[in-house]
Amino acid sequence: MNKAERNIRMTEILCSLAVIAFGKDNGTALEFTPTLPSIFDDGLDIDGVGYNAKFLKIETSDKGLVCWFIDEDEDTFFVTLHSLLEYNPLLYSAIVSHIFTLIEYVDC
Repeated sequence: MNKAERNIRMTEILCSLAVIAFGKDNGTALEFTPTLPSIFDDGLDIDGVGYNAKFLKIETSDKGLVCWFIDEDEDTFFVTLHSLLEYNPLLYSAIVSHIFTLIEYVDC
C-alpha cells in the first residue's frame, strides 16, 4: 500500500469514528447528515447508479461507511464512501472536509 492509499484509508477510518461519535442510532446503524451546500449534494450523477440524485446521509454498515441518496423517482440507494472517491470526488471531498471540520472544532 502506497502513501496515498494509506492516507485515504486513514481518512475513512477517522470519518467512521466521527460518524460513530456524532451520529444518531436509527435502529440498524449510526447515521450522520453533513450540512453541505446544494452544489455538492443535489442533482448528482453517481456513475450510472443514480442520476439527478440528492445526498441524504452517511451511515455505518458492514461495508464501511455508506452514503445514501434519493433519485428523481424517489428511489433510495447507497454507495460506499470510498467509491465516491471515484464516482464523485467533489462530493467525497465535501463530506470528508465537513467531518474533519466537525472533529477539529469539537469541544472536549
